[in-house]
Amino acid sequence: PPYVVIQGEDEMLVTESVQKIADAILPEGEREFNYDVLDGKELEFADLFSLAHTYPFLMERRLIWVKEAHFFAPQNKDAIKLTPEAKKRFSDTTDVKAILTEEPPNFSTIIFSASFLIKKSDPLLKLILKWGEQITFITAKSFNPSMDKTYQLALEKLTARGKNIELDAYRLLKEKCGNNSRLIFDE
Repeated sequence: PPYVVIQGEDEMLVTESVQKIADAILPEGEREFNYDVLDGKELEFADLFSLAHTYPFLMERRLIWVKEAHFFAPQNKDAIKLTPEAKKRFSDTTDVKAILTEEPPNFSTIIFSASFLIKKSDPLLKLILKWGEQITFITAKSFNPSMDKTYQLALEKLTARGKNIELDAYRLLKEKCGNNSRLIFDE
């Protein structure tokens, strides 16, 4: 898809998802000129879409990762803090909406990531999802191993090493580390 939105409070799961998509789209050796990482807090939309319409260099695909896409409206208004300049820059999305209604180039994929949950009613999200898809990591209040992506990932990594973790041990680990999967994996 030309656009992918990856959102969730666990930064490690978001980053790993971006990495998996990058691996599927562009092999390591093709990334030097065709993989751009942009800071979503400082993003100028015109620059992003200009880059997306630039043909890849000697390859078929271009990948652009917009990290921390703070122009999306968070479900929790305290999830992000924008500077006054950023608020002003992101308040007028008229040009962006016009660009997003056009069919995106077939040689570029833009990944928008956010370490917060985006409001489902966000107009930019709706336009992006017209052409793309989203991946959401939700932290469940009550632990359900089949729904806990961190547990599934930890179990997958341990199984690959010929090891296992008891459910009670994982619950204790999660209580100790909270929802930070990096801390969980380090333990």
